[in-house]
Amino acid sequence: MKPSREEIIRRLKAYFDIRELVCPHTYKRFGEKAWIFYRTEQLHTILVLREEIFKKPMIGNNYHRGGKFDERGNRCNLCSLVKSQKKAYISPHCSFAGNDFDVLGYTAQEARDKIVREQGNLPYNIRLEADVNWLHVDCYDDGKGKVYIFKA
Repeated sequence: MKPSREEIIRRLKAYFDIRELVCPHTYKRFGEKAWIFYRTEQLHTILVLREEIFKKPMIGNNYHRGGKFDERGNRCNLCSLVKSQKKAYISPHCSFAGNDFDVLGYTAQEARDKIVREQGNLPYNIRLEADVNWLHVDCYDDGKGKVYIFKA
């Protein structure tokens, strides 16, 4: 049985500060309330990756600790990656359905390979971005299987 949304968020809070999952603009405006925007499918997937597949820290945004990453979770209309687009930009990051992470002890490719090997543990179909040095995971389901690896 799948855990409730409330249970998923409660458990995720043991591993992630909401600022690791949202941009600074979103956090400044909504603070801890920003959890409400995330798709349950994405939150549940992140939880399974953290607790069951990797069992290791996953690093998203780190701006709140003086780091350089601030657009690895959601990207709002004020974020530079969104503002720089010259065509329609329909990213899972903009709809609280995508995140980028580094996984402690894994290269991005090793992390993707582990997810593919253990895809039976995933609660939903997901997509992974190929050929990047970070782990992009999103819950857009394009009907191409449990784990679909795409090229941007």
